[in-house]
Amino acid sequence: MFSCRLPVFLTLLMVGCHGVNSDELDFTRVSPNRADVVGTWVFASANFQNSGISQASHVHLHLLEDTTFSAVNLPTPRIAKGEMKMAFSSGIGKWAIRKEDSSFPTWVVDLLFEDHHMESFHLRHQQSPYLIHLNMGDPDTGRALLLHRTG
Repeated sequence: MFSCRLPVFLTLLMVGCHGVNSDELDFTRVSPNRADVVGTWVFASANFQNSGISQASHVHLHLLEDTTFSAVNLPTPRIAKGEMKMAFSSGIGKWAIRKEDSSFPTWVVDLLFEDHHMESFHLRHQQSPYLIHLNMGDPDTGRALLLHRTG
C-alpha cells in the first residue's frame, strides 16, 4: 500500500504544492460502485478541536438510490474575515458522484441543495467501505471531519 502512495506523494511535491495533506493520498482514485455510496452516513471522527464539533457529531446524511439526499447538520465551514467559522447545512436535494481531475484524479460526491447551494466532499479508501472526508477550511491544514456509512 505504501509503495503505491509514494509516487503520488513525490509527484505532488514536484508540482509545487505548499503542503501535502497525507489524508489526500487515501482519496478514492478508482470509480466507486454507487451501491457502496448509497446509504446513511454519520459522524465517525475529526482531527481538530472546534466548539462546533459537538453539533457535527449529530450529522446525518442520507444518499438515496434515486440520487436524492437529505442532510441534517452537515458541517460546512465558512471563512469570514480570514477566520474559519463552523456552519451546518440541513436540507434536501440531488447528489452525484464525479471524477475530480487534479494532480491525481479522485472521486467526489456533490450535493446540490434545493436552495441551489452546493457542497462537495471526497471519498476515502480504494474500495468499500468508504469514508466521507469533509475538509474543514484550507485542505493543506489537514483539518477534516469523517463520516462512515451505517447502512
